[in-house]
Amino acid sequence: MKREIEINKKINRMRNDTLFSECIHKDEHCEEISDAHSIQNNGILNKLARNGMVMAVDFSKINLGKGKFKLREIGRKKASTFTGFCNHHDSKIFNPIEQFNYEPMNIKHNFLFAYRAFALGYYERFSSYQLIEARLNDDPSKFQTRLGERYNLYNNHLKYIDKLKTMMNTNLDNERFDRITTDLISWPEEYGIASTSMFFISKDNEGNTVNQLDYRLSPFFFTVFPQAGSTFVLMSYLTKDKLMYRFIKDQVLSLSVDQQKIAVSNIIAMYIENVFISPDFWDNLPNDTKEKYYEIANKIMGSSKPNKLIAFKDFNLFLG
Repeated sequence: MKREIEINKKINRMRNDTLFSECIHKDEHCEEISDAHSIQNNGILNKLARNGMVMAVDFSKINLGKGKFKLREIGRKKASTFTGFCNHHDSKIFNPIEQFNYEPMNIKHNFLFAYRAFALGYYERFSSYQLIEARLNDDPSKFQTRLGERYNLYNNHLKYIDKLKTMMNTNLDNERFDRITTDLISWPEEYGIASTSMFFISKDNEGNTVNQLDYRLSPFFFTVFPQAGSTFVLMSYLTKDKLMYRFIKDQVLSLSVDQQKIAVSNIIAMYIENVFISPDFWDNLPNDTKEKYYEIANKIMGSSKPNKLIAFKDFNLFLG
């Protein structure tokens, strides 16, 4: 155990030294880099918190659990922070959606939630790349391992992510909010779960390929949060890729409410680490639901996905 603690400390030092820290909307107005929140702190996280704490992944302890996905209590002021914006742009860009007055039909609001999911994804990918690079420089023999393979994959992927950043910033600056399309689910009850993330869906629910690493990529921007008696699920993508994501309307939005909850639960467990859950809500979930969540996340997240989007038909995090 002592050796594991020392390894964990070493990796955490590397992680802290290699975290991406730059404004994703860099221009002449930039100020000091902010501890921006990917999920609203005073509105959403405060709503979820118990004694100032929320359930989330503590990445500083993940190596002590042999890299396994596990939720722990984390202070809400620390939870969801990332160094992807300066103070000026963090405040200016997201002000319209920081007032706890989300309007489902407001295309600017939907664009900004998608933009924040993109920004977090950009930060996460560049931070991961820089940590992998530091670990390989520390031990060059790892170039011949899976870590070295991941490093080479990131090299190509980040070129695409950089192009995407230019596109997203251009659309934001020119108020081309319609360049993002959002499919929305609204449930008339507040569930104690919030999340935002950018990822690339592998398969639809009929087993058709959506994204192929070596062929074509189209990002999926996902956000879920409770507000004013409802829970909103925003599923967004580039409007030019509407045909690729037609299955969201046909295979997710068209489902019954209970089946929608199962679909969204599958997406969260298979694709998203940036998730925050109310400790009270978590405590009230059945143990078999919690165990299933960990089983899915630890087996599939970051690995090859099943042949269907809704692979686990009895798994539902949104139990009320």
